[in-house]
Amino acid sequence: MTWEATFPVVVVLVIALAFLALLVRQWLDLGPRTSRRARLGLTALRFGAYAVVLGMLLNPALLIQKVMMILPQLAVLVDTSGSMGLSTDGEPTRLQGVVDYLHDEQRSALDKLAERYEIALYQFDDTVRMLPREDLPQVQPGGQRTDLIGAVTHVLDDNRSAPPVGVMVLSDGVHHGSDTGLGYLRRAGVPVVAVGVGELDTYRDIRVVDVQAPSLTFLHYPADVTATIQVWGYAEETLAVVLQRDGRVVATQRMLVASDAAEQQMTFPLEPDVIGEFAYTVSIAPRLGEALTDNNRVDFPLSVVRDKIRVLLVCGSPTWNYRFLRQALKLDPSIDLLSFVILRTANDVVNVPESQLSLIPFPTERLFTRELRNFDLIIFENFDSRRYFPVTYLQNVARYVMDGGAFAMIGGPLAFSQGGYLGTPIEAILPVSLLRERRDYQQATHQMMLTEEGRTHPITRLSSDDQENERIWESMPELDALNRVGKAKPGATVLAVTGESSEDGSGAPLLAMQPVGEGRTLALMSDYTWKWNFQLAGRMDSNQYYLQFVRQMVRWLIHDPVLKQVRSMADAREFPVGSEVTGLFQVLQDDYRPATEAVLRPTLRTPRGQEMAVPYRPTGNPGEYRYRFRAEEEGLYELDVQAQIMDKTHEANRLLLPVRRPGNENHHGAPNHDLLRDIADRTDGTFFTLDDRARPTLASLAQFFGGEPDYRVLEESRLRLRESLPLFLVLLTVLAVEWWWRRRVGLL
Repeated sequence: MTWEATFPVVVVLVIALAFLALLVRQWLDLGPRTSRRARLGLTALRFGAYAVVLGMLLNPALLIQKVMMILPQLAVLVDTSGSMGLSTDGEPTRLQGVVDYLHDEQRSALDKLAERYEIALYQFDDTVRMLPREDLPQVQPGGQRTDLIGAVTHVLDDNRSAPPVGVMVLSDGVHHGSDTGLGYLRRAGVPVVAVGVGELDTYRDIRVVDVQAPSLTFLHYPADVTATIQVWGYAEETLAVVLQRDGRVVATQRMLVASDAAEQQMTFPLEPDVIGEFAYTVSIAPRLGEALTDNNRVDFPLSVVRDKIRVLLVCGSPTWNYRFLRQALKLDPSIDLLSFVILRTANDVVNVPESQLSLIPFPTERLFTRELRNFDLIIFENFDSRRYFPVTYLQNVARYVMDGGAFAMIGGPLAFSQGGYLGTPIEAILPVSLLRERRDYQQATHQMMLTEEGRTHPITRLSSDDQENERIWESMPELDALNRVGKAKPGATVLAVTGESSEDGSGAPLLAMQPVGEGRTLALMSDYTWKWNFQLAGRMDSNQYYLQFVRQMVRWLIHDPVLKQVRSMADAREFPVGSEVTGLFQVLQDDYRPATEAVLRPTLRTPRGQEMAVPYRPTGNPGEYRYRFRAEEEGLYELDVQAQIMDKTHEANRLLLPVRRPGNENHHGAPNHDLLRDIADRTDGTFFTLDDRARPTLASLAQFFGGEPDYRVLEESRLRLRESLPLFLVLLTVLAVEWWWRRRVGLL
């Protein structure tokens, strides 16, 4: 009821006093004229009429409101990540326990809390989403990642204008997000009741947490692979931790589990003996009762490269060519050179005891039997081997090349046929045939001329510009001697010839190379290439072209991946599961020009060993193709590609593509109640476990959160009484009764 007075209150009071004076006068006036009963009745009726008139002047109004009661909001967050699908000994899953607690038909926690609060129900894993209450019984775990702290901060941030009275989080505490939001939770001032799900005491799992290993290591250099192992529930047991390379066991170590929740690091020393890209695995065999088995292994790629290119240079006598070749190899910081130059022979007369000589003997037996495979390249420079070791050592060299090694022979009076290599295993691996004439070394001036293949081959490509490369070679000094050889062998490539014509109209071979088995060989039929260093340094103040030629010759011979004709590359070092893996194939001809008509046969092996097709398409650039495939499994994908270029087949470097899950719900499921307790402590909340028999009652939780309802007016209307007909009729009735009574008693 409200009052909307027509006149000011003072005026109404004056009128009320006037009405009172009139009533007194009427009372006095009626005294001698009527009976006491009529006097009281008429005065009372007149008082009623005055009261109605005063009431109309005060204008009372009835305020009618339609009001909605608003309950305080309570946010309830349910963890639906993958780890919530775990169970112990046939019990319901962690998530099912939460659903039973919140949605039990007999004593539903949500129904009890909904009597005092407006419930905002959410589900969260890597994101936060509203969860309709009717969908709660059907909710399933499946998130690959849990951002527990981020979920709580997200809910509070979205309700900043009307913060909830509290937040209730039901989770196992597994968290993969950032911890930076903990400070925000403290400042928000909203208490968090954290309900822990899952029992750490009964949790059993073995997990390879992480593997610390270099992505690249060096041949014959020690490297460490360190694996961090976490174990729950297998105290006093011994576990075998296995390191494998491409499925073969490399090393095994024993781990004694000290307690029910133990963490230990295992270090495996490695000393790679093969160059390439390898798939390594650290694994532990699954045990009975493990909650998860996908986390028992970690796959990782490891590239083995040369830190130093180990070159063995054997020279038959000290010459200018040996001096400058040795200097060029020494100036390359990536080359580790071991050189022997023959300064004396066993037939030389020496007048002092052997023990007093400063020259060491040539260790032929050790070098060409035990240490041969420790070298990446062997160079015979003007060297006659007949005086120093038997033909079986040459067989070792030929076998070394067939297995992937590299060999080069450089001319001189002690090389090729004149050096006694005709009919030996070395002739079998040379790119040119040898003449039966023993005296093949001739002193004559020759200009080295590139063949068509030599103009683009990486050994003789001293400039990326064709014309500039041609000009450089034309400016090279002439060579003053040549070893005559026969024709190039089938499969060999002649890169340079002499300027004079041979029987078939082309120049005599001067520089040739060829693949042999898994290795490569090269023949340089002159010992005067030192002039490219000496004389060019005098003309140009630089010997860069000679050094570049030697550097590129070495790298082509040792199969440097940079010089492969088919190359596979990836657009990223790692890809998430479910994403598209993309990269490039590059194909080059034998002359190292882009191959415009190549047929590619890419092969992809999934982590489970299945082969699948790899679609690819040209990019528009010559010899370049883009591949793309979707990776649905976690692990290492192996990509190999063969390219048919003309009548030759070339293989690319093996490419290992790591594919990881963006989260690790399949790798880590141990309950982390310490984090839940920390969140509760920081927000002045409380923590309890769902399985705790002494857990707080719903009534005590409601009392803990507090909060009072609020009210909102939806509709409002006013009913003014003076404007109502009943009040007007009452006034008329009072006046009419007074008139009738006055008439009856004879006053009218």
